Amino acid sequence: ALSYPWLTKDHPDPLGANLRRVARALKALLSDPDLTRLGVFFDFGSLHQHPDPANGVLRTEAEDALFKQGLDFLGTLYSHPYTTVLRL
Repeated sequence: ALSYPWLTKDHPDPLGANLRRVARALKALLSDPDLTRLGVFFDFGSLHQHPDPANGVLRTEAEDALFKQGLDFLGTLYSHPYTTVLRL
């Protein structure tokens, strides 16, 4: 699971700087021969975001309901004993 502040109010990583850092960290993790399974949770890509807030285009009601439902499970995801959290 990844935890990092958004770099702008409309996008968490507009130039891909954090993505490059995450790729390096994942590459290091994958070099461990004892690692047999890996999943990655990006909240930005996994939860409905506002499509274009600068122009007033927001989530639909259904997307907003799913977003809020997803938020309810973040604590479990981030605190699960089998979860490694990468903080940038």
